[in-house]
Amino acid sequence: MIKYYPLRVLLIFLVFTEVLFFIGPTKYTIGNSVVLAFYLIIVNLALFWGYSLGVKRFVPTTHKINDTAVHIFLIIGLISIIRTTINSWANHGLSFSFDTVVNSILNPGEAYHSEGDVYHGNFIDMTLLYPFRYTIIPLGLYYWKRLPIVYKGVVITGIMLQIIHGLGVGVRKQVLDVILIFFFTILAIKPHMIETPQGRRRIKLVVFFVVSIFLVYFIFSHASRYGYGLNEILLLSGEEPREIYTRHLPSWLVYSLQSITSYLCQGYYALAKGLEMGIKKIAMFGDSWVSIYYSKKFFGFDPTPMTYMASLEPLGIDMRVNWHTMYLWLANQYTFIGVPFIIFIIGYFFAQTWNDVVYGKNGYSVIMISFFIIMVFYMFANNQVFSDSAVSFWLWFIIYQLSRNKTATT
Repeated sequence: MIKYYPLRVLLIFLVFTEVLFFIGPTKYTIGNSVVLAFYLIIVNLALFWGYSLGVKRFVPTTHKINDTAVHIFLIIGLISIIRTTINSWANHGLSFSFDTVVNSILNPGEAYHSEGDVYHGNFIDMTLLYPFRYTIIPLGLYYWKRLPIVYKGVVITGIMLQIIHGLGVGVRKQVLDVILIFFFTILAIKPHMIETPQGRRRIKLVVFFVVSIFLVYFIFSHASRYGYGLNEILLLSGEEPREIYTRHLPSWLVYSLQSITSYLCQGYYALAKGLEMGIKKIAMFGDSWVSIYYSKKFFGFDPTPMTYMASLEPLGIDMRVNWHTMYLWLANQYTFIGVPFIIFIIGYFFAQTWNDVVYGKNGYSVIMISFFIIMVFYMFANNQVFSDSAVSFWLWFIIYQLSRNKTATT
């Protein structure tokens, strides 16, 4: 049960979003429902089979990160979080203050639409410092008992700042990222919580409580983005809801469900439209925003016009605003035929990483868990990790694989 726990949880979530697309309150107009459903089944099976193979071939490894290295990682990680938070807020015309946080919580729409663009960082932030921000939660929790009080303070401050960063600019995803990484890291470190009925009940209670609070904030912030209060949220619906929902549910609940459906399912609409276009010519380096950036910077080649995202823009699916799913992003470079093979590989290394935290003693595996959790969770939306954290992912992935090759426990 423990070996497959994250796959089971995340795959259930992904299947839920897929089913919601077909039977949810919002009726999406597509002409290839059967093809879309069949393709989603294929990628789900690819993820499952890859993970299963990773479990079967798993060999636990031992690699202790010494205390000095852990302390350095945490300090640099905190510096990275502080710098990106201050710069990101400044880019939106926001001051780094307690008043900004309070105002952003009460008026998330105002924060979201504040002047300025998303902060993309400079070389120091994004290349030298950024990878270490991913050590704050996993390493902080993994080595918590042996951390001096000062470094425990660093971990707590880093976690709080990551949440504050997201709240400050009205971006819910950053808050959700912290919740996901924190939750699965704790379970990987303390797997006995999953084994006992009492532990599972506690997990379900915590999940219900946290999800409830986050959904309330999500719906409120979604309404605020459009300048409405909670009592006017039905006016925000951009799609006509299915009659069965409006007939049996109150209007506020219908809109709430539509808000959630829009966030979780719009990527499948883009995927369906992409599948209608068939297999396009390969857009080399077009599988993520970061690969597009480096392609233009180092090779003078812009793959954007060849991507499905660019082809979908005439249909009102904005390349920068709307979700497209990880599958459609990968299809740009690997085609729809190649995508299941990439998902299979992701599943394989996801299993290896998770089990190395649970059954091995490799400190670097716990860092990699945060990447794979976010990567798999956001498959419904976009190529999350390889768009926002590609350099960080590959750096820690290489370090982790090298550490595995050095030693293995039997």
